[in-house]
Amino acid sequence: MSGVALSLPMFRAARKGCFAIPALNANGNIITDAILEAAWLEKSPVIVQASQGAISHAGFGNAARGTKFIVDMTTDLLEGRPGIPVAVNLDHGSSVDQNALCFRYGFTMLMIDFAKKSLVENIAASRQIVQMAASVPGIAVEVEIGQIGALGDSTEPGVAIEKMRDFWTKPEELAELAKESGAHLFATAVGQIHGCREKIAVIDFDLFGRCIAAVQAVRDPEEVGFVLHGASGIRDEDVQRAIGEFGVVKINVDTELRKAYINAFEQYQRDALAKNGIQNIDQRKPEKAGHDAVVEVARGLMRLFGSSGKAELCW
Repeated sequence: MSGVALSLPMFRAARKGCFAIPALNANGNIITDAILEAAWLEKSPVIVQASQGAISHAGFGNAARGTKFIVDMTTDLLEGRPGIPVAVNLDHGSSVDQNALCFRYGFTMLMIDFAKKSLVENIAASRQIVQMAASVPGIAVEVEIGQIGALGDSTEPGVAIEKMRDFWTKPEELAELAKESGAHLFATAVGQIHGCREKIAVIDFDLFGRCIAAVQAVRDPEEVGFVLHGASGIRDEDVQRAIGEFGVVKINVDTELRKAYINAFEQYQRDALAKNGIQNIDQRKPEKAGHDAVVEVARGLMRLFGSSGKAELCW
């Protein structure tokens, strides 16, 4: 099989097989190709995610053009890599209308982040998106409640880390969102931090367990899944615990990939200058170095999440 894949079969397989699907951010064609190359080499399912910034960048400020470009780019880059299930997801969707645009252009997973809105508004928007997605069986919908931390230069949503505990997920509100929205996946705030360059986040597994129990009390445990955002800042052992003990089926990583790309790009430029005594102005060479660095980081994440070798299970 080839082409962009539906997302719900991935999560059902992950739940049954006790692994997590890597959800990696598509910041341009080079990083996207590196993600797909890693998935191909590891025989791993993967979710290509598009954030607000990625869509704007891809479309030079035009949302429709950027949204279409993300799907077309992913589909084109999958050529020659058959058998790898790749879903395309909206990361931190800002509105029902934006989700509708992504749905129109072929995204196979949708997401609404109304964590800053009231619970009533979150439920209403989430329900609308679930109803829209239901017209194409196999499209998963992720919703978010509670706000995770964010470092000062993070481009992702979040609150100042010194205040983030006040905004963590409340299990009783999560249960109401789960019951009333009908969503498939739930992103909680239990200690994660967006924009981490180091593994500094401390996960409150007691709170996380209470969040999961609250959802499973109102929904069939076989029909829901849980997501970890901000995994660039989470220690490997905590990631594995979240998968093995708490059944997390989707893990988001962005900063770690960007860091690998930029570090390799800049190192190439420094080495070229030291060797040749003149600045390299062929951007393709350091871009290739960045690409290859992202491939290696993504492969490591797939192994860590247990998704390597699981591609055939996820269609």
